[in-house]
Amino acid sequence: MKEVVIDTSVWIDFLNGAENRHTAAMTKILDGDTEVFITPQIIQEILQGINSDSEHDLLKEKLLSLNVLSIDPIESAIGASSLYRSLRKKGSTIRKTNYVLIAYYCLYFNIPILHKDRDFEKIANHFKLKIYK
Repeated sequence: MKEVVIDTSVWIDFLNGAENRHTAAMTKILDGDTEVFITPQIIQEILQGINSDSEHDLLKEKLLSLNVLSIDPIESAIGASSLYRSLRKKGSTIRKTNYVLIAYYCLYFNIPILHKDRDFEKIANHFKLKIYK
């Protein structure tokens, strides 16, 4: 069975009704037999942008019905910091800490990510981060 983590950037476009290749891929994933995973950081990023309490609660239930990846918080913090430092030493600085943390989850569980942020491509250029195509 196929597996995928869908990044916040794609979720936001999808929830806002944007039509692009990423949301088309997400629609195909949701309509197919690919197992969707999510990280705590992605849940936070999506939910913090919801203004309506009722929409927040409904979306929270839907997100929590997905497969939520879990790693000990200390282990993920140390792993992501090592990943960030390794990238920086290779001349590739990532713009946001959450990108590195989400990538760490994907690397740890060996699950591809569907995204639209160039930082994930930078990470994939140096590590075995799988990009969902």
